[in-house]
Amino acid sequence: MVKKVAISHDASKREFRASVGAADAGYLTYVRLEDGSLSVDHTVVWQEFEGNGIGRRLVESAMAFAEREGVRVYATCSYAAHVIGGSRRAVTSDI
Repeated sequence: MVKKVAISHDASKREFRASVGAADAGYLTYVRLEDGSLSVDHTVVWQEFEGNGIGRRLVESAMAFAEREGVRVYATCSYAAHVIGGSRRAVTSDI
């Protein structure tokens, strides 16, 4: 089990990255839609880090960012769509 996961956001690349110590653990990419909303198009966690909730943390980080920006989040990535659809916050905060 992974103990500490750091999530970083690079808005210029439109991506969130997960790291465990010095190791890259995965990433999430998104596109900005015309209305400013985010559309999550890929969520990837490297095989050696799977099963540790890293993908969920990446999606939740994108959701939190969108919430701070006051925009909606959509997903063409099936995993992100699953997390967003199952999130109570996604329903109550209208993101």
